[in-house]
Amino acid sequence: MACSGATTATVLNGSSTLPPQVNSLATTTTLVTITVGGNDLGFASLIQRCVTSDCNAALTNTRTSAAATLNAKLDAVYTGIRARAPSARVVVLGYPRLFSTASCFGTSGITSSERANANLLSEEIDRVIGARAGAGGFAYRSALGSFTGHAVCSSTAWLNGLNIFNTTESFHPNRTGQNSGYRAILTAFTG
Repeated sequence: MACSGATTATVLNGSSTLPPQVNSLATTTTLVTITVGGNDLGFASLIQRCVTSDCNAALTNTRTSAAATLNAKLDAVYTGIRARAPSARVVVLGYPRLFSTASCFGTSGITSSERANANLLSEEIDRVIGARAGAGGFAYRSALGSFTGHAVCSSTAWLNGLNIFNTTESFHPNRTGQNSGYRAILTAFTG
């Protein structure tokens, strides 16, 4: 039960078109995987902003306030998961760094300093999510290492760059990233 653009509120309360994602859990649920938090920070909007204007200040401000913005929201999600699936094994998966040092059409408009700053934000999100998952008693698996060498513009990119024809796919894992990145992380952990 996943959707692009989900926030912690979407997971807990749903949206105008979707029921709460936690409603798909039950006392019989044995495994839960979740990646959430980036959209609470407006990460996708920030990166899209980088395409059209300088976003360095916004990226820095978001990075310095990430913990304050996410801590209580993530705690609420993890509490909600545990309440609905008390016996489930819960694996929280992190986000990768989006950018390599290379540029290509997929990074159009995004400067090298913005790409580096966005990667620093990914690292901070990784730290915050990992800390909150641990505090909630859940396993955490970072995607930073697995996706290294597979960022936007790399020769074997597991992440989509800018897609002007389908912006919802922009800066999200592609099929290979889902399979060789996230699925591999999860399989290595769960066996």
